Amino acid sequence: MQSFYRLHRVTKMTVDITRRHALTVNMDITFPAIPCAVLSIDVLDISGTAENDASFAHHMHLHKMRLDARGKQIGRAEYHTPQSQQIMDTGSEQLVSVNIQEAMQVLNMSHHIKHLGFGPHYPGQLNPLDGTTRTVTKAPYNYKYFLKVVPTEYYNRLGGVTETHQYSVSEYVQPLPKGYPPSLDVHYDLSPIVCTINEKPPSLLHFAVRICAVVGGAFAVTRMLDRWVHWLVSLVTKAP
Repeated sequence: MQSFYRLHRVTKMTVDITRRHALTVNMDITFPAIPCAVLSIDVLDISGTAENDASFAHHMHLHKMRLDARGKQIGRAEYHTPQSQQIMDTGSEQLVSVNIQEAMQVLNMSHHIKHLGFGPHYPGQLNPLDGTTRTVTKAPYNYKYFLKVVPTEYYNRLGGVTETHQYSVSEYVQPLPKGYPPSLDVHYDLSPIVCTINEKPPSLLHFAVRICAVVGGAFAVTRMLDRWVHWLVSLVTKAP
């Protein structure tokens, strides 16, 4: 009976011929070793046009929270580190250059990706990068994630549709030479294929066939056991 109420999904892949709306990117990433003031989001499109700190230009909802070593939010107290002191103690352009170079070498790009997805969530959806943690222990590294984003249409059993995206990911880690700032890069490319997922319950005919199969199997096993018991009883009664 449980299998009759259990929904199953039918997946179909087709060429995407529609013109879709702007892609919604949802991310929740923690950088435990970098102050919030240093973090920014830079956008580079396929034409090569770059926008630094693009949170306002692209109407992003960007929220920064300062965390302690245990990942808990802390107050508004000033953040003091030896590295920040080095940057403040500058008296000439040469010192500024040297201190910036040193600061870039000590920036630690260790990060925890709590969530990274595209569009709304549908039941059973898996985002490969959710829960990913990378820890830097030596020289500065540049982390690159290459995502293949697949448009997805999810139809529930009531006929409602959720237009969202799935993705697959490959990772590349590169040590940086001196003087280059570390970063976390997310490269994503939209697939020309759309995935359609239909949520459907099993048909009544399918359920009836399975019930008949179970009843028929039970009847066959019962007949076999009856014959064995009859044969054993016959042997016992015929024994002298």
